[in-house]
Amino acid sequence: MQALARLVWAPLLVVSLVLVPWVAQAGLIGDTVTASLRDNDAPFTIFNTSAIVTDPGAPEFSGTFQSIAWTLDILNNGFALHANCLSGLGCNSGALTLTISSLDFTPPGTLVGLSNITSTEPLKSAAGSPAVSPSSVTINFQSFSLNTGPFPSTTNYAADFQVQPRVVSTPFPATLLLLVVALPAVGIFAAWRRLS
Repeated sequence: MQALARLVWAPLLVVSLVLVPWVAQAGLIGDTVTASLRDNDAPFTIFNTSAIVTDPGAPEFSGTFQSIAWTLDILNNGFALHANCLSGLGCNSGALTLTISSLDFTPPGTLVGLSNITSTEPLKSAAGSPAVSPSSVTINFQSFSLNTGPFPSTTNYAADFQVQPRVVSTPFPATLLLLVVALPAVGIFAAWRRLS
């Protein structure tokens, strides 16, 4: 009977060790995310659309303004904003607002902040503190110049999403399935204890 108990409990333990880390990691693959990048000084909207997250893949959002080509790549659990000056004479940008919204993580989670923020000049010094809500983030950037003085012709701003898992009530059919799986295991365990 001990061999039978080991035969039942070993696969259950392996499955739980494999599935628990997979469930705990929130991601955005396949989610529809909305993003907008706006030059507030012009004013001009560089992009303001929705896209399905495909990571890896091409950046989901792009646009050009004042000879600066912008791309925004939404990753499974983060994002990367990239600017490239298309003019050899330098490029000037007004103050910008980047908003990423409709962040519906799977499994369900609440956005609580950004982590692992990496950026290069001049976006690094132009970036303000991120404003985070449960499903969106907004970052304001001051005016800056590219390809003039010490600054390169490209600049980047990237970060990971900090997500707090959200407790979701289990619907009745799923609860019933758990009960059907658990009852035989309890019966086997009870029989094993009686025989020991």
